[in-house]
Amino acid sequence: MRKTIDISRIHKEFQTMKQVTTILGELLKIFPRYEFEKLEKQHQSNHYTKYCTGWQQLITLFDAQIGGHDSLRGIQTSLGVHAQKWYHLADLQT
Repeated sequence: MRKTIDISRIHKEFQTMKQVTTILGELLKIFPRYEFEKLEKQHQSNHYTKYCTGWQQLITLFDAQIGGHDSLRGIQTSLGVHAQKWYHLADLQT
Protein backbone atom coordinates (compact mmCIF):
# COMPACT_ATOMS: atom_id res chain seq x y z
CA MET A 1 0.00 0.00 0.00
CA ARG A 2 1.32 3.37 -1.00
CA LYS A 3 1.30 6.26 1.47
CA THR A 4 0.31 9.65 0.08
CA ILE A 5 1.62 12.94 1.33
CA ASP A 6 -0.77 15.83 1.70
CA ILE A 7 1.18 18.69 0.07
CA SER A 8 -1.45 21.28 0.95
CA ARG A 9 -0.97 20.57 4.68
CA ILE A 10 2.80 21.00 4.38
CA HIS A 11 2.33 24.21 2.40
CA LYS A 12 0.05 25.60 5.11
CA GLU A 13 2.61 24.77 7.79
CA PHE A 14 5.28 26.76 5.94
CA GLN A 15 2.90 29.68 5.47
CA THR A 16 2.13 29.82 9.19
CA MET A 17 5.75 29.99 10.30
CA LYS A 18 6.16 33.06 12.43
CA GLN A 19 8.92 35.58 12.15
CA VAL A 20 10.98 35.89 15.31
CA THR A 21 11.31 39.40 16.67
CA THR A 22 14.54 40.18 18.48
CA ILE A 23 14.87 42.22 21.65
CA LEU A 24 16.47 44.98 19.59
CA GLY A 25 13.52 44.91 17.21
CA GLU A 26 11.10 45.26 20.11
CA LEU A 27 13.04 48.23 21.50
CA LEU A 28 13.08 49.94 18.12
CA LYS A 29 9.28 49.62 17.92
CA ILE A 30 9.11 51.93 20.95
CA PHE A 31 11.15 54.56 19.11
CA PRO A 32 9.82 54.89 15.55
CA ARG A 33 12.59 56.02 13.23
CA TYR A 34 10.56 58.72 11.51
CA GLU A 35 9.64 60.34 14.85
CA PHE A 36 13.22 60.10 16.06
CA GLU A 37 14.52 61.73 12.88
CA LYS A 38 11.82 64.41 13.12
CA LEU A 39 13.08 65.30 16.61
CA GLU A 40 16.67 65.29 15.36
CA LYS A 41 15.73 67.73 12.64
CA GLN A 42 13.70 69.90 15.04
CA HIS A 43 16.59 70.19 17.51
CA GLN A 44 19.31 70.15 14.82
CA SER A 45 21.12 67.44 16.74
CA ASN A 46 22.89 66.05 13.64
CA HIS A 47 24.21 69.45 12.62
CA TYR A 48 27.83 68.81 13.64
CA THR A 49 28.00 65.04 13.19
CA LYS A 50 30.59 63.62 10.83
CA TYR A 51 30.25 59.84 10.99
CA CYS A 52 27.12 58.54 12.74
CA THR A 53 23.63 59.95 12.95
CA GLY A 54 21.70 59.99 16.18
CA TRP A 55 19.67 56.99 14.96
CA GLN A 56 22.84 54.96 14.37
CA GLN A 57 24.13 55.92 17.82
CA LEU A 58 20.84 54.85 19.40
CA ILE A 59 20.99 51.44 17.70
CA THR A 60 24.61 51.03 18.78
CA LEU A 61 23.78 51.91 22.39
CA PHE A 62 20.83 49.50 22.44
CA ASP A 63 23.04 46.73 21.06
CA ALA A 64 25.75 47.47 23.63
CA GLN A 65 23.24 47.41 26.48
CA ILE A 66 21.57 44.19 25.34
CA GLY A 67 24.90 42.50 24.66
CA GLY A 68 26.37 43.60 27.99
CA HIS A 69 29.41 45.17 26.38
CA ASP A 70 31.55 47.15 28.74
CA SER A 71 34.09 48.53 26.30
CA LEU A 72 34.23 50.22 22.92
CA ARG A 73 36.23 47.28 21.56
CA GLY A 74 33.43 44.90 22.58
CA ILE A 75 30.86 47.07 20.82
CA GLN A 76 33.02 47.34 17.69
CA THR A 77 33.58 43.58 17.57
CA SER A 78 29.88 42.85 18.01
CA LEU A 79 28.88 45.28 15.27
CA GLY A 80 31.54 43.88 12.97
CA VAL A 81 30.35 40.32 13.42
CA HIS A 82 26.71 41.21 12.76
CA ALA A 83 27.23 43.91 10.12
CA GLN A 84 25.56 41.92 7.33
CA LYS A 85 22.38 41.61 9.40
CA TRP A 86 22.06 45.33 10.13
CA TYR A 87 21.67 46.65 6.58
CA HIS A 88 17.97 47.39 7.10
CA LEU A 89 18.49 49.36 10.32
CA ALA A 90 21.23 51.76 9.36
CA ASP A 91 24.38 52.08 7.33
CA LEU A 92 26.66 51.22 10.22
CA GLN A 93 30.26 51.21 9.08
CA THR A 94 32.67 49.39 11.36
